[in-house]
Amino acid sequence: SSYGGKYGGLHHVIIRYQEDGAGPHRDRTFVDFLRTEFRRLGWMLKRQPSNSPITNIMDYWVFPVLSKTISAHQGLSNGSNPLEGEQLWGGAELGYERLDLGDVSTAFMAHPQVVNAIHHSDGGDGYAHDSKGLHFGLRKYLVRDYDGNGNCVGVIAACDHEHLDAEMQLAYSDLKYKIPDVSGLNIGDHLNDTELASIKNAFDLDQIAYGEFEEAFMRAGLMEPAHQDAEIVMPVADV
Repeated sequence: SSYGGKYGGLHHVIIRYQEDGAGPHRDRTFVDFLRTEFRRLGWMLKRQPSNSPITNIMDYWVFPVLSKTISAHQGLSNGSNPLEGEQLWGGAELGYERLDLGDVSTAFMAHPQVVNAIHHSDGGDGYAHDSKGLHFGLRKYLVRDYDGNGNCVGVIAACDHEHLDAEMQLAYSDLKYKIPDVSGLNIGDHLNDTELASIKNAFDLDQIAYGEFEEAFMRAGLMEPAHQDAEIVMPVADV
């Protein structure tokens, strides 16, 4: 393949690229540029699977807000005539300038609740059709954060208990959808052979640190025979 062969394992970064079928995403010059740069950097480019717009922050929140701003700008500057060329670009720039970073941050903070809701609905979108289905009770746990000039730069999670950090406080709060138990899932079962080869090559040669990837490595024919009966030592990763 263009990424060094099925078992090449030549990549040290795997990127899940978020895009859709829009014209700019399929432009030949752009696609060729991505391929060339990813080869040069040793990165693997993986496309995201088809998904609901609700699971995509851009489609779920950013683009609708931009659309409203541009429509208002069009009405004031061009009446009922659609904006074109530089006028349309100017409207888009205006929309980005007016995006509230606190609201953007809140949308990203709410995204785990969307994921939990999908799990709660057995992979469906039933939750979105319920009354207040996309209201998660999150805002009462968020505090807007400001820089020295009084500009909002995002939100932070507020703690009610001093012994819990913000992440844990949110996890054990009364949010609408609880974090599901995914301890039984194995990430190796959801990666292809090229991805597995790249991950295996990232382990130190003197460390048997395959952990949860061991079965996937063996299934893909990537395990060295000398390691198959060795003791498995979980890696310590810097995050």
